[in-house]
Amino acid sequence: MKSLIKSQYSYLFVSYIPKDLSNHFGGKIKFRVSLKSVIFSESQRLSHSLRIVMERIYDEIRRDMKSTLTIEDVKDILRKEIKRSQTHSNYFSYLGVHRRNDTSVGEGIRTLQYEEDKLNNRNKSDYDSEVKKILLREGFKIEKDNLYFKRLFRQLKENLIEVKYRTIKWKRDILLGQKKSEWDLVDDLMEELKDEIVQGVIKSVSSSKVELESPMLSETVQGFLDIRKKMNVVEKTISEYGYYLNEMLEIIEDKPIQEITHQDGRHYVDVLSQLPTNREKHKKFRGKSIQEVLKMKGVVPQKSQNVNKKLSRTSTFWRWVGQQYPDFVKDEIFKGKQIPTSIKGNKKEERSPFTLDEISKIFDPHTYLFFTVQMKLGGKETEYHYHSVRKFHLPYYWIPLIGLFTGMRINEICQLRIDDVYKDGKHYVFNIIESEDTKLKTNSSERIIPVHPILIKLGFHDYVKTLKELGKGRIFWELSKKRDGYSSKVSDWFNGKYLKSIGVHVPRKKVFHSFRHTMSGLLQKNGVRKEVLEGFLGHSHRSMSLDRYGDRFSTEVLWKEVIKRISFEGVKWEDLKIDWRQRIHPLLSSELIDDSENSNQDFDEPPFPEGF
Repeated sequence: MKSLIKSQYSYLFVSYIPKDLSNHFGGKIKFRVSLKSVIFSESQRLSHSLRIVMERIYDEIRRDMKSTLTIEDVKDILRKEIKRSQTHSNYFSYLGVHRRNDTSVGEGIRTLQYEEDKLNNRNKSDYDSEVKKILLREGFKIEKDNLYFKRLFRQLKENLIEVKYRTIKWKRDILLGQKKSEWDLVDDLMEELKDEIVQGVIKSVSSSKVELESPMLSETVQGFLDIRKKMNVVEKTISEYGYYLNEMLEIIEDKPIQEITHQDGRHYVDVLSQLPTNREKHKKFRGKSIQEVLKMKGVVPQKSQNVNKKLSRTSTFWRWVGQQYPDFVKDEIFKGKQIPTSIKGNKKEERSPFTLDEISKIFDPHTYLFFTVQMKLGGKETEYHYHSVRKFHLPYYWIPLIGLFTGMRINEICQLRIDDVYKDGKHYVFNIIESEDTKLKTNSSERIIPVHPILIKLGFHDYVKTLKELGKGRIFWELSKKRDGYSSKVSDWFNGKYLKSIGVHVPRKKVFHSFRHTMSGLLQKNGVRKEVLEGFLGHSHRSMSLDRYGDRFSTEVLWKEVIKRISFEGVKWEDLKIDWRQRIHPLLSSELIDDSENSNQDFDEPPFPEGF
């Protein structure tokens, strides 16, 4: 007698009632139960299992003839076993292995590791489509701009990701024999998976009113930047804050600020430590997400000092957030998470002054004229120039000289306007002041600096006067304004080309800014009073209540106490004088060519002349 037959829609299990139990079941001799399957092999195995189950049931009835089990009761028992067996069968398909086969188990473990690696490499945004499907299925309306919906969406996504990781762990535990028998586990697994999703929705739906009022991280970032702009913070600093904070947003992800924890702070520092320096400036990283960059091979991570600088900026931002939203922010999540740096490493980051020998080397007439205006001694042009005039030669010529004799910051020089140089009493002065066109680092940066006699002898005042007659508004009008001001072109040339070419450059140590340290050391050595020194260089006046040096000392005092003490022996300054009039008029002609655009290199300079 066959216990397995096929109907139009499914295989059926047939149980033939023993003759001695026929009366117990009202004279029935058999009954049928659908196996809910059209697969013969699967149905055959299940039919065999059900026969064993029925044999046990018939034996139980014989031992207890008073049993009240009916055929419908027996069918219910069998249906439960069918459901359990199908779940069990699905689960082995779900695992993709047979536990009795060691080779298969090993392959299953490797497959699970591959799946876990894929999960680790996914961005959270990759789950958005799955979350949308769940929400739509549950009857939610997609409202991306709604704060309530954002919280719901994010929470459900977190739960979904957790379920995926937990599922892999469960599979691995079963394959390794660390979980209870699969018959019991399957029910637990399927129920817990379902509950995880449901609980995620319920938890999000039941968010409290206070939670819903908590602003999103992105909102506070924008608010912080808006406040800084109103405070007239230097544009470069605001731009820097914007870059660092948007980078933080990408790492931590946008969420209500009250949900941001120390774990987010640790994650932020960990990711920063793996990212390269100036990520957006390199072609191979440009346009890529942080997750994409982290997956790339051969990435040289940024130095710990750079990580700590970014951490300092984000800490300032988070303290501001805490002050604005004390109900939602209790902890300084970035505090105490700086990366340790060695003393040696810190020293490398400090700028060093130029030695007298290095100054002589930098301003050696033969070298300096060749690399700035492409002239040999005596005013004869070299044969190596590409055009009759190069656009940036005069800024290249004047700006390092001004830096040496004033200690001014490079952008303070590059942004000078024609009206910022004028005669005050007996002496010409630089007026370092903030305006709509000029930006300063701090309030104390505003100051007056007398023009050194060497600059006058080289013709600087006449140069400025000529530019004014020609209708120019800025002294170095050739320079374009970039994110960091007007200085990028000169800085790149001086640090990246000139100092390297003459063997003086040391990255981050011997650079244009070293002129300020040179001036500071020289004036200290020559006995200039501390408050005068701080004011002359535009440092904050720790010993003075005044914010601006010019409010305290006259040009005459500055001339006597500072300018007359500035001298550099060993340089033939008179040999540096050029006939700039020959060059200033062609520069203004329509035939001007910016040769920097005709090269694939950042600095397209000619080779050294013979005998150099």
